[in-house]
Amino acid sequence: MAVQTTLYLLFVLMFQNLSETLRLPAEYLLDKQFVDTFLEGKFDPNNQDRFVDIRRQHELWEWGNTVLWPGFLGNSDANCVYDVGGRFNSSVMNVSTPPLRPSEWDTDSCNDDVWPDGTGVFSTVHNGTAFTVKEVVDRMDAYDWTGGIAIWQTRAQTVGMGVCNSPTISGECRPELDQSKPDSLQYQDTEPFGYNWTHASASGLSNPFRYYSAAEAGTLPNGPVSANPASFRRYPSGGYLSLVIPFFSETYLPDQRGVAEDVLDFRDHRVTRRTPGRTARYYCVRIVWNGDFMHQLCDPNDDNVPPRTTGRTRAAVTEFWNDLKRAHYIDSATRAVTITWSASSNAAAVTSRSQFMFEFTPTGAVLASYQMETRVDRDDMLDSTEFYSLVSLCFTAFFCLVELMELRAGILTYFSNMWNLMDWANYGIILVAWFDIGDYIHIARSSATACSSTLCTRVGYQDNWEVMAVSRDAKSYLSLCICIQLLKVIKFSAMAVPKMDLAPKVLKKALPDLIFFGIVFGISLLAFSMMFYVTLGPVMVDYSSQVASIVALCRALFGDFDIDEIINNSSGYINVILFIGYLFFAVFILLSMFFAILGEAQATVRDEQREAKREGTSAPEYGVFDAAYKSASKLAWRLPLIGVQLKQQQSKDAEMKSNEHADAAPSAMDRVEARQLELADQLAALRDNFKDVSDIKHSIKDVREIAKRLLKPPALSKGKDRPESASESLKMYRQKSRRHHRRQLGDADLQHLDGDRSNTCTPPDTSIPPGTGSGTCSGTGSRDPYDPDGKGSKKSEMYSS
Repeated sequence: MAVQTTLYLLFVLMFQNLSETLRLPAEYLLDKQFVDTFLEGKFDPNNQDRFVDIRRQHELWEWGNTVLWPGFLGNSDANCVYDVGGRFNSSVMNVSTPPLRPSEWDTDSCNDDVWPDGTGVFSTVHNGTAFTVKEVVDRMDAYDWTGGIAIWQTRAQTVGMGVCNSPTISGECRPELDQSKPDSLQYQDTEPFGYNWTHASASGLSNPFRYYSAAEAGTLPNGPVSANPASFRRYPSGGYLSLVIPFFSETYLPDQRGVAEDVLDFRDHRVTRRTPGRTARYYCVRIVWNGDFMHQLCDPNDDNVPPRTTGRTRAAVTEFWNDLKRAHYIDSATRAVTITWSASSNAAAVTSRSQFMFEFTPTGAVLASYQMETRVDRDDMLDSTEFYSLVSLCFTAFFCLVELMELRAGILTYFSNMWNLMDWANYGIILVAWFDIGDYIHIARSSATACSSTLCTRVGYQDNWEVMAVSRDAKSYLSLCICIQLLKVIKFSAMAVPKMDLAPKVLKKALPDLIFFGIVFGISLLAFSMMFYVTLGPVMVDYSSQVASIVALCRALFGDFDIDEIINNSSGYINVILFIGYLFFAVFILLSMFFAILGEAQATVRDEQREAKREGTSAPEYGVFDAAYKSASKLAWRLPLIGVQLKQQQSKDAEMKSNEHADAAPSAMDRVEARQLELADQLAALRDNFKDVSDIKHSIKDVREIAKRLLKPPALSKGKDRPESASESLKMYRQKSRRHHRRQLGDADLQHLDGDRSNTCTPPDTSIPPGTGSGTCSGTGSRDPYDPDGKGSKKSEMYSS
């Protein structure tokens, strides 16, 4: 058993090491940077609204200008205004467009990409020192988003109002889109669109926004998922795509516009962490308007030594965002806008994939949500992951063989043990996790160079969604494995120390009751959730769907509920009364029953433990600790001086404990438990005397037979043996009675009636009326069996007469 326990602990240790190769503490720091920068940043003039407060498209554009792009571009406020009319603007936006910038973009113009060493708010408004390219590189190493930012839009077609099953003023409508409802996918719009803000009379943009399928773009084939609790909807894959790809170049690239064939491929000049032989000298950006037409430029730097950036890259990105606004990128056909990017902290070796989603519902409401996933980005840790996964698989195969050998004892007996069921569940999950980990290792090693989609080939943007998805699945399954394995340690610890086996025994004893109670509890929870889904669902997000309503009621069991919000969204107190009624029923009744089931199971387990202890079949409660203590005590007692002192101290401790126990007043719980133990001892004594009801019945029957034989008087002799006086008659009667009783009962039974043979009795006075008890007996034996109290009985009166 010790060998198996040791091997199992090694098994658990291997999985612990495997999990450590998939995690780094810096992942939390990367997430914190994401939250502090993009979610907590304020974008309204009063400095109050945040990302979650976005409720209309006006605020989305403002949030982009004041939070999103400043967060990517140095985290300094947007003080400069780059509203110069835009370059992605109309029919004149083509290859022949002059690459020169207006005067506002000269090197002496305003620059937001500066150190906080100037004047004004946050010391960045005036006279701030511009960053050098080296300083921008250092900033990018902390939060590297050179993988690019993708802006996706999902649009709905304009169809007849019959599709929406509701009459409209315009006679047409745009239905909802949901990947889980295949019938709705036919209404996804794929036609080009865009508003020409410089030539309003024109039919549209010269380079309109065009649709890209998921295969062409190399993105999620199942479509993006909303993280808003009011939605959790999966939108169709594919959509209208725009890109922003920053990069560092070793050479200066000219300002160029056009399709991919008209613009220099920046990948031939780009400096990344995987191109160690190159040196970053220019800060550049490639802006893709519609997945095809693009604008590529580099910051020329100024004449300082060392040269500093002029802010041209940031200005181009800000101008692009506002050109989207001017092109009416978001309109009534928009159903979802998703902003997706991959970012890495190169020094910390962690990377992430983040997503902002804005859902534009048919009612006009905007649902903002976000997601972020992280993973470790180190080649040596990938090697460690591969090694520990193989070792863990070998351990799993070994323990599977051990479990198969134990099956020989009987399938039903084997699977009646819950620990065995946990083992096989764990092995099955391990197998799935092992395949996911293998896929993760393969994709992670190839993702840096993979470029298979049309968009990546032409534009240079690669969405690493697959490695994040596989990493997420592998972590999920691995976390379940580790949880089950550590729970299994309870089994081995209980075998070593039986005192630790209380919780598993109680749960096993209460399992049938808990299962059926869980069914009743689930039905009750479903009943109340449906009620609040109907009454509060239209006005509260916590009850907006059936699943959300169930989750909200489960949270309420632990005190996580907002009664004020219920009151504010109700026209009276009826909803509050119903909610309090649910809490009373669920907490005071159902949960009390749940605890009572566990309490009864624990009491039963305690009784069984006391019974086993009384019968001497229980193991020492403290197991190995008890054995170690006894061994140490024996060893210590054998020592010359320490042994004597230990014996004296042990006797003193025992005396003090007995005195303290005698003087201490028992508490209420002690008295109750003492009374329970006393009753248990009495019941045990009764069970020892009367093993079952049948023994009691037989005993009563035997007593009745004995009583009948005792009450039957013996016949007196006649003829020559007839006594001549009353005393002689009584003496003869006693002798015959004793012989009669011996024949009927035997000597063993007669001892209960005879008493000691040393008793001496005097015959009664015949002149005194019978029944007065005139006869006397002396001695140490029993009294007259027919007159035990010496007061005369009816039987003794009858026999003496």
